[in-house]
Order: sequence, then structure tokens, then C-alpha cells
Amino acid sequence: MILFVFEGKEQEPKIYKTLETLFFSDVKDERIYVSYCSNIYNFYQTIKGYDLFDKGDSSLPLLIKEEMRTHPDLNPHTPDFNADDISQIFLFFDYDIQDSTAKTGEETKEYNSKVKEMLAFFNDETVNGKLYINYPMVDSYRYTDKLPDEKFYTYEVNLENCNHFKELLAKEKPFYRNEKRLQVRKIVNEYVNNDNVRRDWKFINSQNIAKANYICNDQNSIPEIKGTIKQDFIFEKQLTKFVYNKDTVSVLNSFPLFLMEYFKDISQILP
Repeated sequence: MILFVFEGKEQEPKIYKTLETLFFSDVKDERIYVSYCSNIYNFYQTIKGYDLFDKGDSSLPLLIKEEMRTHPDLNPHTPDFNADDISQIFLFFDYDIQDSTAKTGEETKEYNSKVKEMLAFFNDETVNGKLYINYPMVDSYRYTDKLPDEKFYTYEVNLENCNHFKELLAKEKPFYRNEKRLQVRKIVNEYVNNDNVRRDWKFINSQNIAKANYICNDQNSIPEIKGTIKQDFIFEKQLTKFVYNKDTVSVLNSFPLFLMEYFKDISQILP
């Protein structure tokens, strides 16, 4: 059984379920979807409150079950599950630097140190879980002028604009203003436009994987070795090359990186 923990209640589950329909047709594992409904900083505080960093492996499913019990309104349709049955855990959260830009430089560094601690702890889906981060937020998957977009690797957002990223997206990158164009939809029980949605997601996957390689290794191309663009390395490069150096964030979506690491043969997720 695979546990997915999403930051949001709407977009992230829709994105994953679209990708599941497009690329996971042969995967039979049962999947549980939970929305935390708060940002990564608050998730960190919750984890500290449960002493999860000290308890370590296998404790997160128990924490999630307790959070579901104490906040039943957040995930009313999520079925109960046996924590011992969870074999893999994937977490998807936003960088949410906008929550810290109004603070002092030292507080921002403290915020980043917490994210770093989270990435170090959640670094294996079969142990504590694997954390994936969107920069600056999940809407980054639509931040493109066209598909394919040869300039995607250059896109950055000023820290001061991260708080208005959705408005910035609608103004500067209206190509996918209607996010339903990137979702698998049903008419009665039949899926429609699968081919178009799959084609576009393959371009989105390619752009983001190549950009992650650019962020980490200055090469705008699909890496030969997956391990050269791990989540903790991306975060360190985001800080040194963009956040602290230029007061920007390099726009990047984590779902394509999840697909890259999940599939042994990534040709099926690329154009």
C-alpha cells in the first residue's frame, strides 16, 4: 500500500490522479491519498510535536492517522488504513518562501534550515518517506509559454512576487490558464482527450527534469544518472544560486521528478 501526503486538498490530488491515469496503468498497489491542508512549515511543527524526527521510520502513517482522527473535516473521504500495511510514502509540498519573505534574513535562514531538515529525514520512500518540493508552489507546472518551451530552464520568480505567484502566472504565462486542459476528464465512464493530455504532460516532464539538471549541474538536458538531481541537492542549489544570490526562486515542479525516480525506464514519460 502506498501513502501519498499532499499539501493541498484540490490541485495536488488532481495532478497526481491525472498522472496515475496516464502513466500508472500497470501499477496495482493500493494507494491512500491524504491532504495535510497547510504549508511545509506547519507540517514541520506538527512533526516536531509528535517527536517524529526522533522516532524515525514507520511513525509517519501513525501521525497521519492521528491527524485524520483529530481533523476529520480535512479528509472526509479518505478511507481508514492500517499503518503497518504502508510500504511506500510520498509527500508533496510547496517551498512557500512567501511565508518567510516578510521576516528578517535570520528568520528566513531558519525557515530554510527546517526545510533542509525535512529533506534529510524524508529521503527514502520505503523508510521515513520521500519528500518532493515545488518551487515556489505546485502551480509551477503551468508556468510555460508553450509546449515544448525552450526557455523554460531560464524562468525565475523574484522572492517578493512569490506571494502573488498565481496572479503572476495568469498575467505572464496564460498558456495554461485553464488547468483542466492538463487533467484527464471523464464523460460518463469514458476518458476523453487522453492523448493530448499525455502529450502535454510528457513535455512538462521533460522540461522540469531537464531544468532540475540545469539547476544542479548547469546542463539543460535529461541527466544520464538520476541521482545527480536529488531533492536535497536541488534545494541546496536553489538557495546558493537563486534565493541567497539573486533573491529569486527557479520555477520547478516536483511531479515530473517523482515520475523520473519512480520509473526505471523513463522513456514512457518523455516525448
